[in-house]
Amino acid sequence: GKFASQVFTFRGRSSRANFWLTLLLGALAYTGTLFAILAVFAGSNPPFDLNLAGLFLALLNWAAFIVIYVFAAIRRLHDRNKSGHWMWLFAFAPAILNIVGAALDQLGNAPILVLISVAAAAGLLLWGIIELGFLRGAAGPNRFGPDPLAAYLT
Repeated sequence: GKFASQVFTFRGRSSRANFWLTLLLGALAYTGTLFAILAVFAGSNPPFDLNLAGLFLALLNWAAFIVIYVFAAIRRLHDRNKSGHWMWLFAFAPAILNIVGAALDQLGNAPILVLISVAAAAGLLLWGIIELGFLRGAAGPNRFGPDPLAAYLT
């Protein structure tokens, strides 16, 4: 139905409930397929020896969940009347900051920079979670489409 057709599109807007439902179903699908991958390799010798094929399937599974998340998050940003480009700040910048923090930690001589990097990443992630998952969308239609709650409120 309508929910399934929205999962793989950037267009339109998503309510908070739709966002959380999409993430929940994506997480359940991810977990189920991950267990299936592990079950296939459970009989291998030694047990749970994830060879290259298993690793590839697990990474493909993880990538599918990330794609579902990005689609849902961009539609949610649209509901907040923000461009999907905010995803660079909420998802990709924290990843880069964590990589920088890990690299600085390996150097071992910049603990304050490691702390700043990790704290900045955590702050951006928290902001993104609040923005996407807890704040109400813009009331009424906006440049991204009609209010997804309009049908429920009338």
